[in-house]
Amino acid sequence: MPTSDSAQWVAFLVCAFFLGHLLLLIGSYIDPLYNRLRERRSPYSNDSAYACATEIRDLLIDANERKALNTFQWSRATLITSSPVAADEVHRLEADSEYFLSMMIVCVLASVVLLIEHHTLRALIEHHILRALIALVLVPPCFARYYEQRLKSTTQAYIHVITLYRAGLSKGIGPPVKEGAV
Repeated sequence: MPTSDSAQWVAFLVCAFFLGHLLLLIGSYIDPLYNRLRERRSPYSNDSAYACATEIRDLLIDANERKALNTFQWSRATLITSSPVAADEVHRLEADSEYFLSMMIVCVLASVVLLIEHHTLRALIEHHILRALIALVLVPPCFARYYEQRLKSTTQAYIHVITLYRAGLSKGIGPPVKEGAV
């Protein structure tokens, strides 16, 4: 165990970094639930931002490249090269969604640990059942915020790409120039 204050801080930061990545890995198993819910609550239609961004992507890259890049990945890459300010906005929304995803996992794990920590029912009731219930009650709001921020991040990425494309402000993704036009 580290003895100096700075060594303890370094150990704490390394552990926190590792645990954060572990939480996101566990949270990635929630993606199918997000996708099913998104399709049920807010399905993309032909006139949606997703469909428009996909159409632009498909105009600009080959079929082989489409297999490697889904529309969101392509939109993010395009924003990074064409509009760092828009890319920062999308990254912030992604970070917010990842935070609430991690908080949801922490709440579930905390409630489990609090419930199994005591060996007797009396000790459980006296010490941790309320805390465990509070942690469980926080799971749905954390999921709701995760869902909202993730949907916003993808939608904003698509809207920015569409806007850049139509305005011709993006490096290499502007509307195709018609023959004979200057």
